[in-house]
Amino acid sequence: MITDYHEVLKKSAETIKDQDNRCTAEPIYLVQQKKRLYGMDPDIVDDSEIVWLDGENDCCEIDGDERATLEALYQETFTVPAKYHRTGYVDQWEFVQPFFTLAAAEAYIVMNSHRMSETRIYVDSGFRNYEWQAVRAMLLAKAKKTK
Repeated sequence: MITDYHEVLKKSAETIKDQDNRCTAEPIYLVQQKKRLYGMDPDIVDDSEIVWLDGENDCCEIDGDERATLEALYQETFTVPAKYHRTGYVDQWEFVQPFFTLAAAEAYIVMNSHRMSETRIYVDSGFRNYEWQAVRAMLLAKAKKTK
């Protein structure tokens, strides 16, 4: 738990002042994680978005040689063996946390990667978000005062 908020704000202010904004006005560094949504019609998704699931445990994708064998059999017979499911999927990026600094977003991923799926840092903009802009401006003013 953070006990010295002034120190955290001072460090954040210094980082904001010096970081690369990635050509983005009022950047917001968003940690996101990939979520796979199953159940899409295999006839309407790309072939690379079709998976085979263990019919006894739908959360387990079948990979490797077994997947290739199942798909080859399906292409010949258009039947799905009883203990399997053939389905399409879509991957979506889900919002996890926003950050003022890239360093804080990266640290969050390091600390929490054990409980998240594949992650990324997406840079969005606080353009027309006056609350975000006001807090960033306050932090930048604090960085100038501490020089």
